[in-house]
Amino acid sequence: MADRPTPKKPPANGARSGSAASKPPRKPTLDLVRAVEDEVARDPYFIQQSSAIDEWREETRLGVEEVNRRLVTAHSIPDAQAHKRLVLELQDIMLQPSAVSLSPDSWRVPKGAEGWKDTRERQLEPIHARVAALITLIDGALSNETFMAALRVADPAARFPDAFKGLHDLEEIVCAAMSIRSSVDEEQSPRGGNRPNPDWILEFGKAAQRYRYTHISKRGTRPAFVARGYPDEGGNAITRWMIDLYKAILPSMNKNYSMFRTELQTLRAYKGSGVESDPT
Repeated sequence: MADRPTPKKPPANGARSGSAASKPPRKPTLDLVRAVEDEVARDPYFIQQSSAIDEWREETRLGVEEVNRRLVTAHSIPDAQAHKRLVLELQDIMLQPSAVSLSPDSWRVPKGAEGWKDTRERQLEPIHARVAALITLIDGALSNETFMAALRVADPAARFPDAFKGLHDLEEIVCAAMSIRSSVDEEQSPRGGNRPNPDWILEFGKAAQRYRYTHISKRGTRPAFVARGYPDEGGNAITRWMIDLYKAILPSMNKNYSMFRTELQTLRAYKGSGVESDPT
């Protein structure tokens, strides 16, 4: 008896596995990327989904001083150390996840977030299929007295009934989640049109505005672009500096200047203390 391997508890393990799989993947922040370099090689999320972020991490470690030096020189920035802190802040902002809402009256899946169709097909549907298959497998095993005897040995506290019920509950929850707006194209909102741009762009712009107001000038804090120019052609000093920040901070990642311009054009002039107003 002592040599017999300890039997596993399929329903409990199944429930834990389903719950873990249904959680959204962890979104790395700048601090996390720096703190877990040894973990990167072991973490499946990083291995499978963040080769670009891993490359960015190495470039950040080796090149932030050079990036900051070039920007400070090109734009006559008076406080190099404060500007370096801004560069690090902007890198962190770029990695922040956008807010997602799947409620019927406020459907919002921004660019940069996993699309609804992909989430349903790659995660919800496979999770549901596996949980349902596990329930069917356990249902068939309940008539096996040897199986039940193994559970009684492994589960003297009689947790199996609650665990099995939890598995049924999980199947129902995932099934309901899988059915949310199944007829809505993941590339569109209920009213049609493209998915909204990522939240980080406006936060990037606001952080740059605050820096300019505090360290450079209290005037000229509203981004402006050349009317018929290219998307990366700034019409004033703060915009040219913002574009250069965007270009320099993540040189290896895909950049969308039209998206960047569209969002920054919505910013009003910054007047200090978190207040935005129309330019005077």
